[in-house]
Amino acid sequence: MKTLNVIKKSLPLVLAGLTTNALATDFTTTLSFDTLAEITLTEIRPVAFGPVLALTPAATCTLDPVGAGTETLSAAQIGVGTPTGYTASGELSAGCGDPDANGQAGIIEVSAYADAGVTVEVIAGTANDISFTPDAWVADFTASDTATFDQITNGVGSGQDAQVSPDLTANLPAGRTRIIVGGSIQNQVALTADGAYTADFDVNVIYQ
Repeated sequence: MKTLNVIKKSLPLVLAGLTTNALATDFTTTLSFDTLAEITLTEIRPVAFGPVLALTPAATCTLDPVGAGTETLSAAQIGVGTPTGYTASGELSAGCGDPDANGQAGIIEVSAYADAGVTVEVIAGTANDISFTPDAWVADFTASDTATFDQITNGVGSGQDAQVSPDLTANLPAGRTRIIVGGSIQNQVALTADGAYTADFDVNVIYQ
C-alpha cells in the first residue's frame, strides 16, 4: 500500500510535465529576387588588317589596338571620353609587308546592367590558313564616363575583371562597355596572291 501511494503522488507531476508549452503558432512570409539581365555582345566593327601579310609561311603581322596608329578612336567608339591607357589604334608591325598601311581595330560592345561587375575572356580560335592571337582591352569604369583600359590576357580562365558603365553618359547607356581588339596574325601555309583570308576568335563575358 505504501508503494501505491507513491505512484499516486507522482502521477500528476508527470502529466503536468507533458502538457507544458503545448501551444504553437504558424507564420508565413515571402521572399523575392530578380534574375540578372542577359549579357549580350554586339560587334560594332570587325578587326581588319588590310592587304598586308606576306605569302611565305610563318609571316607575322601585329595590329596595335590601343597604343599607336593613325586612327584615334572617338569617345563614341570606345564608350568613354578620356580612358587611361588608350592612345591610338591601327599601327601595324614592320613584318606586315606594308610599313605605311594601318589596320582597323575591332570594337565589341558588352551589354549587362548598370555598374555590373563582369569578367571578359578573349580566346584565340583554331588556326587554319592563318592563326590569330588576339590582343584585347576592355573599358573598366570607375565612375560615370571615367574608365581605364585594361588588357585581357588571351585564353580560357584568364579573363579581365571590369565594371560596366554605372549610368547614362553621352557615350554609352548605363550597363554597357566596349572591348577594343587587335592582335597578331601568322600564316600557316603559303598564301595565294590577292587572296582574302579570315580567322576567328571567341569572346566570353561572365558576371562576377
